[in-house]
Amino acid sequence: MKHIILRIFILLCFAEGFICSALGQIRQVNIGYRFINPKPEDLFVSPAQIPVSFRFYNYGKDTIYSTDSFTYIISHEILGPYKEVIGRVKVGKTIIPGDSSEVFSDSIGVNWTNDHHTYHFKLFLLCSYFTCDRNNGSPVIRATIDSSQMYPYYILLRHNYSSSVDKLKLPFLPSVSLNPNMLSSGSDGLNIHLQNVDPNVIPSFKLYSVNDQIITVTNVSGSDQNFVVPVNNLLPGVYYLITELNGLRFQNTFVVTN
Repeated sequence: MKHIILRIFILLCFAEGFICSALGQIRQVNIGYRFINPKPEDLFVSPAQIPVSFRFYNYGKDTIYSTDSFTYIISHEILGPYKEVIGRVKVGKTIIPGDSSEVFSDSIGVNWTNDHHTYHFKLFLLCSYFTCDRNNGSPVIRATIDSSQMYPYYILLRHNYSSSVDKLKLPFLPSVSLNPNMLSSGSDGLNIHLQNVDPNVIPSFKLYSVNDQIITVTNVSGSDQNFVVPVNNLLPGVYYLITELNGLRFQNTFVVTN
């Protein structure tokens, strides 16, 4: 499966190259990426969700725009009912050569109960298929993996199985979810649920349209882990909610319908 996905990305990169040649404007960037969490040798006990956070680095020569998008794939070696986690997000920050991205977060399940021994397994990360927002006239971006980047990139974790939930000790990361993520026009508010968050940390919220136009967020209500952002003035369309928590940045998408 991993080989099939890699081949798909290679084909997509070739397609992007043809488009670049046609438009005559190409940004060349050289990237690398690293896990922030989990850390090597962290122990995970099935069944569990492995919280993953990472960032990527721009080694030049051109700038990555905040409106550019990229795809990430998170996978591991352990057999079970879980498939690769694939996400596509906007970069959300202008990254000049020598700078790094914000932290992106997701999770992947692990549920292997046939072996009670502790052993190592590989957690993989692939960041690829960087594309520009052609609606605003951005030059096409062509990204290559830096030669110093271990490819495929992975870290070694430890795994065991326990039937006792009390033994489950994981390095939980904060997470942000929306409920629902599809609203009708005129709805009062967007419900935001924060998980694994210090109640003393006050989150900040930013709202963007699909065209990257910032929308003023006012009169946010709630506390601790549950907040409501008013959206009754939004027109039908796709929107991005950016939540910032203690240096971490989360992006969630929601849709407003007629």
